[in-house]
Amino acid sequence: MFFLKPKTKLLLALNVNASTVQAVVFLARKNGKPEITRTFQKVAAFPLKADFPVLLQGIKQALAEIFKEIGKSAPIDGVFVSLSSSWYFAQPKIIKLRERENFELTEEILDQQLEKTISSVKEEFEKKFSVSKEELAILESRLFKILLNGYQVFDFRNKKIKTAELYVYLTVAPLGLTEEIKKIAKENLGANNVHFHTSSFILFEKMREIFGWDESFLIVDVGEEITEVMIVKSGLIKEISSFSKGGNFIIRKIISSLKITPEEAFSYLKMRGRNELIEDLKSKIENILKEAFLEWEKSFKEILDDFYRFEGPLPERIFMFNSALLPEQFAAAASFPELSDIFARGVPPVVLPFMPAAFRDEFLKEPAFKDHKEIVVSFLTLFFNRHVWEKS
Repeated sequence: MFFLKPKTKLLLALNVNASTVQAVVFLARKNGKPEITRTFQKVAAFPLKADFPVLLQGIKQALAEIFKEIGKSAPIDGVFVSLSSSWYFAQPKIIKLRERENFELTEEILDQQLEKTISSVKEEFEKKFSVSKEELAILESRLFKILLNGYQVFDFRNKKIKTAELYVYLTVAPLGLTEEIKKIAKENLGANNVHFHTSSFILFEKMREIFGWDESFLIVDVGEEITEVMIVKSGLIKEISSFSKGGNFIIRKIISSLKITPEEAFSYLKMRGRNELIEDLKSKIENILKEAFLEWEKSFKEILDDFYRFEGPLPERIFMFNSALLPEQFAAAASFPELSDIFARGVPPVVLPFMPAAFRDEFLKEPAFKDHKEIVVSFLTLFFNRHVWEKS
């Protein structure tokens, strides 16, 4: 009797934040658990202001260093990249079709409608960020749900209908960034195919997998530059929005208030966590943080108010992910009492932060992920371990 060894692939997964790149090399196993073999992190120089060209240049350099280092080791079978909310624009859409006479929803009609919607999303991005449509790449185009004559179907073909509703999730990103990643992957690893996803979609997929495909919840992803908020109802992404106050916003508040360097600001926060600050400095830091988080709360509440106007009472569970510092403070800021009126049960939401240790059993060997900032790259590895076989 012969026992076949499980099929494996050596993959590279990258999580690209605003000024940090996390990378994981792992063995993907078909119908099995991934095994992490190496981890990397490169941090670009801290940007004193959220300037897109400066951020982009720093990230390109960090990516080049990681690819060069990985290129010295065993050949990589595939490259999978997740971009944080600093680098993409996401938009859920509902495409509605209605005819007086019966018609069939064909593959051709579906493709035409998706193309029109993609063009519309690119135009929105163009207006918002002053970027030409030709400079944008489509990262994800997902059709989540189809309603024909008001009923959900999984096979839309050969059906006479008068109405159709298509629930689509689209993301676009700067073509310059995606092409640069493809270029350096080719130069250093010989990789011809680089697959792109977004952090919001990966977090959404993992939460549905854990808590149920028809559940309702909010996802709050605190990145280095951007905080992104997604509302999911009955398993569908209903709205997604963001504001430019991430972890670096807090750091810049400390830098400007105390007239210190970024390195000193990070050092003070670490000392604060160990309760090592002298009393006078501790008091100053706490006052700065209080003021900064009040600003963050205000922006967060504005987004939730908008969601409430369009979607009604909000789900009471908030799943929070943090690629920045101070996870406890961000979690507290997301559940302040003034939010009660817009949530389903009239009480403050339950905020559930996630740590990598909670998912160690999903890996063949326990990974070295300990920090809250590594939760996204942890999910990233699990997501790509499953989906790489679909792209084979």
